[in-house]
Amino acid sequence: MDREDKRRYLVVGSVILEIVSPQLRKRLEDFYTSKGFGCLQDFINSLPVKHILFHLRHKNSKCCVDTANCVNQQSLPLNYSQWNRMYTAGSKKHNCHCKYTAKPISLNDLDLTLLSLILLKCCSLSLDEETLISDLREFKNNYLSHNTDGAITETEYNTLWTDLTTHVLQLDPSKHNNLVIIQNRPLDESLCQYYVTCLLDVHVILEKIDTKIDATSAEIQTTIGNGNTEVMKTIGTKTAELLATMGINNDVLMAKIEEVLQNMICQRCKRNINEQ
Repeated sequence: MDREDKRRYLVVGSVILEIVSPQLRKRLEDFYTSKGFGCLQDFINSLPVKHILFHLRHKNSKCCVDTANCVNQQSLPLNYSQWNRMYTAGSKKHNCHCKYTAKPISLNDLDLTLLSLILLKCCSLSLDEETLISDLREFKNNYLSHNTDGAITETEYNTLWTDLTTHVLQLDPSKHNNLVIIQNRPLDESLCQYYVTCLLDVHVILEKIDTKIDATSAEIQTTIGNGNTEVMKTIGTKTAELLATMGINNDVLMAKIEEVLQNMICQRCKRNINEQ
């Protein structure tokens, strides 16, 4: 991996974060305001939208209302982190979309993956818009979401760049000069590292070691009677052991993963205790 590989990553990441994501946020805002909603929270808290999103996260569930529109998805495109970012559970015992209430959330809290999912599933789009948004999401997933190195080879870049810029200009023809400026941007190491943390789908990476997290949580449960200090020490040790298996050479990214991983372990411990 050389500096030019990193610079190419920075260029592509800058297009996604500085041009594409703001445009999709504007498209989502325009849609929900046209429907009379004052903010994103009100929109995702509306029953039809909440119902759609609920079934993108939960399998084998029948809701107490609007059962005709309950859909059992073959796969769950909405991950637990995205769902928990948007909704909080109430006190109702049954598992249904009416159990959940939207959290205070702004458009800036949504990354491209979640933005595109809400647009495609909950908004009225033209066929051209659907194709454009799906392709842009695919570009991010293929080149950035799982790229822990923060680098793109010349071959990959040459394959991607023409398609990416064509799609961006279809989204907003006024962005030609912005693309030229970004394409000639010199490498900024700190900005590149920061963009890696923004673009990487941390939770997908952690889901790949889900069984290890379960085992770690079970081991930590055995220390719960020893007091908070011992429990936190064990969590810290086990988190470090899991991080060491990932082979990621990015201090900023590792700090983010460590924070999320510790939270996952704590949540898993709480869940296991509640199920006992």
